[in-house]
Amino acid sequence: MEDTTTSINGLDIRVIENGDGTYCFKVDNRKDHRTPFYSHSFSQAQAPTAIITPTAGKRLIINDIHIKTEAVIGELKLDFLTSGIIVDREYFSAFTSGTPSGMSDLIIKGGIDEPLTFETTTGSKGVFIAIQYIER
Repeated sequence: MEDTTTSINGLDIRVIENGDGTYCFKVDNRKDHRTPFYSHSFSQAQAPTAIITPTAGKRLIINDIHIKTEAVIGELKLDFLTSGIIVDREYFSAFTSGTPSGMSDLIIKGGIDEPLTFETTTGSKGVFIAIQYIER
């Protein structure tokens, strides 16, 4: 998977490979493209799994989420389980299959030392996720 940033006319453009040969583009108006970025392709359904764990004594702050799947049924959950904070829910259907979704300009804070967890019920259909975050 590829994640690159280029500058065009003073705007930072982030290019993210979706894991299936397609790409999405994000205009980074906050100039924070150097913040940590997690991306991964899951090939099957996942029980709740910690995907990003902050450095000891810090918390995660989720800024951007990008999701792509070919699933026509199922659900995706991103949560801070310990504090009960729902970060994202995606419900897949034949109408949304193959359409990237996501949210930008977020400020969703987890608790100190709390990992972000990921869970899907998409069966054998893969899911690609990309998450931009900071630690404080």
